Amino acid sequence: MGEIQTYPFINYANDQEAFAARLHDDLKKQGYTAWLDQRDLLPGEIWSQGVNRALHTCTHMILVWSAEAEASPEIESEWVHFITTNKPILLALRDRVPVHYNLQRFPTVDFTSDYGGALQRLITHLSANNHNPEAAALVLEQGNAAFHSYDYTTAIKAYSRVIAMDPANATAFHSRGLAYFELGHFDRALEDFTEAIRLDPQLAEAHYFQGRILRNQGQHARALAAFTEALRLNPNFAQAAYYRGLTYDILGNTDHALTDYTHAIDLDPENTPAYGMRGSIYFAQDAYEAALHDLDRAILLNPADPTAYLIRGKAYEALGEEQAALKDFIQALKLDDSLAEAYWGRGLIYSELGNFQAALDDLNYALRLNKADGMAFLARGDVYYSMNECKRALEDYAEAIRLMPNNPNAFHNRGVALQASQQLQAAIDDYNRAIQLDPRFELAYFNRGNAHYELGQLNAALADYDQALEIEPDDPNSFHNRGITYNKLGMYDEALADFTHVLQLAPNYAEAYYNRHLNYIQRGAPGDDRLAKADLEQYRRLTQSTTRRR
Repeated sequence: MGEIQTYPFINYANDQEAFAARLHDDLKKQGYTAWLDQRDLLPGEIWSQGVNRALHTCTHMILVWSAEAEASPEIESEWVHFITTNKPILLALRDRVPVHYNLQRFPTVDFTSDYGGALQRLITHLSANNHNPEAAALVLEQGNAAFHSYDYTTAIKAYSRVIAMDPANATAFHSRGLAYFELGHFDRALEDFTEAIRLDPQLAEAHYFQGRILRNQGQHARALAAFTEALRLNPNFAQAAYYRGLTYDILGNTDHALTDYTHAIDLDPENTPAYGMRGSIYFAQDAYEAALHDLDRAILLNPADPTAYLIRGKAYEALGEEQAALKDFIQALKLDDSLAEAYWGRGLIYSELGNFQAALDDLNYALRLNKADGMAFLARGDVYYSMNECKRALEDYAEAIRLMPNNPNAFHNRGVALQASQQLQAAIDDYNRAIQLDPRFELAYFNRGNAHYELGQLNAALADYDQALEIEPDDPNSFHNRGITYNKLGMYDEALADFTHVLQLAPNYAEAYYNRHLNYIQRGAPGDDRLAKADLEQYRRLTQSTTRRR
């Protein structure tokens, strides 16, 4: 046999001393010079100095793997050195102790039985391990064939052989990372993607998969950087745009997430899951029609996605399309009966339809699934309030507030229940907190105005109605109640203007006719009697018509 470039270092624990010596001598018979401390220390050389010299000069390591080797820090430091210096390692297995996860990428030879056959397999590996990019390319093709046949374990073995033959082969590290990724071995995959990037920083897909793993590990800032680099290298990388959007989303940067989802959709309009995520953002922004458009598309692409049905149901509910919402909540629960949010969404629809028992059944089930679901407590409180069970409603609102102390709706709805229970100051306190949390909460100003009115605090009531109308200038109820307050203060002309404006906004607002009729009588200006009579007649026509329809 000609000159052999391979020069392996035999690394072993004390319990394998005899085996290591036998292996050293048998390799020598086959023409391979290996380094073994028992045989190859120089005269007078200190053991640690000899080992250090061999670690630097040897091209490969044969790691004799046993339980004692697995437990030895000294042996670990030696194989870690080989990994750090990017030298190949071959594992000679002497028992069934699991191989350390950092070593599982390297080839193994089973020496637990059939020593002769194992020795020949080891020699085959050593022969192949000479730096040979041409041979590595052929093995890489074998690995790719196994990968595309979903035989990821075989693919990993092939890619490991490629790396042993060509340690600077970035494609092999990347491909092995993909195989580990498919098997769910994410730590090993991340190591390989990182090494592939070190060898070839232009591998956009390696940056992308590195980002995927980092994101799953909760390292969102690093994931964001990885996705950004992938997109810099390949601006048309739709999946990288989508996953960067997900990362921005979880970091609370909605505008950037929206931009990335839109970019992903533009790049891959027929396959991307970005429609559902963009639809969710539109829903959160109260852009319900835009949300429906995206969610329709998301469901068309993936009819088995329960979350898309859930969010679309919520969008339909927000638009007042109760039957469409109910249908989507039911479909979401068919696909995933553990979706607590779908139960309380359906429960709210049942409540709006007057089916309070069905609503309670759904909300109770939602709370069994998630006892810390503040939205379910809030929704159940609304149902109890609709059933005139204010005490139970208040209990649920209190729990919702405990779980969601920054939710303005929870404070507002408790305020409404307190007001119905004539606890007016407590109601005002809750409205105050709701407005503090959401200064544009028009209904909270309106209801606080009503509470101030009931307490006789008429100027405070006027101020609240004014604020409500500044936020929602076409709300007939705020104009109507402000008119009543003006009337109470004897400001009949101002009251008349408000009642008249109500009827311009809502011509069938019966109470506005009735209160304007009273205002005419109280003002007593010339002609007011005739106008009061006409309003009273219109009020009667509207209320009689309503009674007949019922």
